[in-house]
Amino acid sequence: PSSEVLEAADVISIDSANPVTIKKGSQADGQKVIGIISTQPGITLGTETPNAYKVALAGRVPVKIDPNSAAIQAGDFVV
Repeated sequence: PSSEVLEAADVISIDSANPVTIKKGSQADGQKVIGIISTQPGITLGTETPNAYKVALAGRVPVKIDPNSAAIQAGDFVV
């Protein structure tokens, strides 16, 4: 697994170097973004394990953005 620290509200993507891991998303990862780390999901699927992250795939969830960027509108890409 990646040693990168992931936190709530981080946009995440599939790691190109190791497709079974995730990493913080970046603009270069546009097509590989899978969701946002969530702390309070409405529904949890799968098995909870100590190293698992809860990933929001849809809905309303806090997200970290560049403070200099424009406001996010429905349908906008977040990376």
